[in-house]
This record gives sequence, C-alpha cells and structure tokens, in this order.
Amino acid sequence: MTTQKHRVVIVGAGFSGLLTARKLREARPNDLDVTVVDATDHFLFTPRLIDALESDRDLKDKYTAPLAACASRFGFAFVHGLASHIDRVNRTVSVATQQEIILLPYDTLVLSQGAKVAFYNIPGCEDCSVWLKTWDDIERVHTRLRDRVTHALAAKTEEERREALSFVIVGGGPSGIESAFAIQTYVKRLLKDHEALIPYASFTLLQGAPQILTGFPSRMVNGSRKELMRNGIAVREGASVEAIEPTAVRLTTGERIPSGLTLWAGGIEANVIPINPEIDRGNQGMMADEMLRIEEHIFGGGDAIMFRQKQLLIPKNAQTALQMAYCLTDNILRSIDGQPLKPFRFKNLGSILTLGSTGYINVGPFAFKFPWAVQLRDIFYRLRQRQVVG
Repeated sequence: MTTQKHRVVIVGAGFSGLLTARKLREARPNDLDVTVVDATDHFLFTPRLIDALESDRDLKDKYTAPLAACASRFGFAFVHGLASHIDRVNRTVSVATQQEIILLPYDTLVLSQGAKVAFYNIPGCEDCSVWLKTWDDIERVHTRLRDRVTHALAAKTEEERREALSFVIVGGGPSGIESAFAIQTYVKRLLKDHEALIPYASFTLLQGAPQILTGFPSRMVNGSRKELMRNGIAVREGASVEAIEPTAVRLTTGERIPSGLTLWAGGIEANVIPINPEIDRGNQGMMADEMLRIEEHIFGGGDAIMFRQKQLLIPKNAQTALQMAYCLTDNILRSIDGQPLKPFRFKNLGSILTLGSTGYINVGPFAFKFPWAVQLRDIFYRLRQRQVVG
C-alpha cells in the first residue's frame, strides 16, 4: 500500500514562495507533493525593474524566469492561475485558470501572494499615475515617456514644452529615489538628438514625510539629498499629495505641480485572498507568529504577512523574503515530522542605494558613499537571482 505524500500548496511565486518550493523539493524529493500557484507565468526579479526602467533594451529574458521551466527543473508542480478562495475547514485552495476553476487540497499551505500598489484613496492616483510592480509597467512607463517627448517636439509654446517634460516621482524611499535617477537617464537618452528640449525637462521627487529615506542613517539621507539636487532632481520633503491629475500633482497645501508623467512609489499593501473562516489581517498583511505560522496548517511569508520583531515591523523586501524562505522550509519539515518549530529572526545584512552612477552602502547604523555601488549591487543581484532560480 502506497502512503500518500504530504501535500504542500504554495500561493505566490515570488522570492519567498519560489525559494521555499525549491528548498522543500531539495530536502525531501520523494516525500512531498509541492504545488506552486501564481497568476503570472514567470518569476520576476523585482529589484531589477529599476535597471529596466533606465534601459532602452528589452531585458525581460534576463530578469525573469518561466515558472513552468522552474517547476520542471526543481521538481514541483506549477498551476498558472489566480488563487480566488481558501477553505480552511476542508483545506482546499480554489484556483481560477484560463480554462476552469480547480480545487487544490493541501496538508500544509504557504501564503506568499505578495503585495500590490497602495493608492490610499488619493483621488486620481490610480488613474493618472504610473508605477513599477510588474514587467508590463516598464513598457507602460516607457511608452508614456516617449509620448511626452513627442508632445514636446510638437509644442507651440515654451509653457507646453515644460509641461510635457515635467516628471514627478512620488515617494522618497529607495524605490522612489532610484526611479527618479532611472527616469532622468531614460529621458536624457530620448532627448539626445533634440538638445534644444533639454532645458525644458524637469524632475521632482516628492516625499510626504519630513525627510527622504525614513529610518536610514542621517549621513545617507543628507548625502542622497545632495546627490539628487546635484543631478538636477528637485527634492520636496513634507509635500503630501492631495490628488493626482492628468497633467499635475496637487499638494495638500493647494500647490499644483505640473507633471507630464507622475510615477507613484508611495507604498504597497498586501494582496488579499478571501479565506473562510476569516483570519486576522490588515493592510500590511496577515498576522503571523514568530514561527511564520498563521494557523496550525498555514504558514505565510514575504510581503503577504505582517511580521514584528522587537515590536518593530521588519522591512518588506527581497532580503526579508529570502530569509523567510529558509525558515519556512525548516518549519514546514519540522511540522511534518512533529518537531518543535523555530522562530524566524530577521538579520539586516545591509542595503545598497544607487544614485545614478554612484550610491550608498548601509550596514546597520553606518552608511558611506561608494562610487562602485552600481557594480556591487549588480553582483549581489546576480547571486540572489541564482539563489532563487539557479
């Protein structure tokens, strides 16, 4: 009589979900039935979206990996579809594929469905801005930037040229700052053969908080601000957005800033899958305990969960998700074997912020400017990508 394999269903094939699937199969190639569900057909190395934003080359094949190929290589099953409902009583996940709705039974469920852009109910934010979350967003931004240059070339007045070539980035965190430099690089390349238009181009970074890079060392904050301004990117701190219009951003002070393109980098909120019975969750994600467990048979990881360590929310980024994947793998195996679970402990290994051709390295309370930050980040990203997809 054949013993049924323990069924692990992982919803979400981002850093946390995909690496967990890979590590589970490597640890127990014969004992586990692992299935990964995702609404897209590819893994996207999201930190590389900034590189794609500033480039005029098609980098999709370089920074993505087909999930079907990953499944074949690592030995798990892949279902291309949207997880639409979770039944905790019967332990099933409903998945809407292009053809049908299927039910996936599970013994252990991992929820790592990631996050979406948060618009905070700001009027016009979703309809009148662009953002970076998927690969399609890159083409959408590039198309809009090319359109703005075309409008500037056809403009009859200086005011029309300035409005067409005014670019606003909302959000003074690492993503917003790196996006500002990337957009500037791309626009300058578009204007290479139209030098008369270069003086009309303007770039503005808006931050609602009192300063950019909240939570980072002051040396990094001050240095980044100077580097932005040195490169002609205006920095407006304490500038809260009230509404976004097709051709402008309106602040809570009543000021209206012209904008031919507004890139929103104002934050994220967890993707929500209907669950019955409901679980404890908020905009920042589902509540997980220190073992990354939502309930006895459900674990969570990545941007989908809210995790506190020493009463502080840990950052939602690739570094966190990768560390969670190793803890998830270990605790899933421990739960199957009836062993005590181990708590997740996030270790901040530092970060690299690129500022055009230079950048900063941040490790704990220390930060220093590093002229080869772009090259160093590229090395780390290559290693991380290999860590997930080989």
